[in-house]
Amino acid sequence: MKGGPYEFRIRSVTDGASLRFVGESPDWPEYFWVELQAAGLECRSRVSAYEPRDVRFSDLFRDMATAWKGWKGEQTWESLEGELSLASTMDALGHVTIRVVLADGLPYRWKVVAELQTESGALERLAKEAEAFQHALETAA
Repeated sequence: MKGGPYEFRIRSVTDGASLRFVGESPDWPEYFWVELQAAGLECRSRVSAYEPRDVRFSDLFRDMATAWKGWKGEQTWESLEGELSLASTMDALGHVTIRVVLADGLPYRWKVVAELQTESGALERLAKEAEAFQHALETAA
């Protein structure tokens, strides 16, 4: 591992579920781990950090923080190899739902879906933490 450990965590305000980005894989910064914990579920997948499309996962969190008063439809991001996808929505009361799809391997050996809940007031903090993790990825190479 080069540097680290680096981490970024999203914790659901309703049930304690969490999504954790971890920069401690042996092949960091080319790959990082994503761990999902929810009721009766714990899983971990290695996610490729390679991003030729210039679409960073931290951009999703920055876009949500910028639109903290609400947005229409879903805001989405997916890793290049499809191991991780995130889709966020916000209701009229400022409750944010982040749908997580996490898969392992190509072809996928398994695939899980979970939803985490947060509040619009937490979006700026999440954006800053996501950007710090993204910066660690980009500068560790």
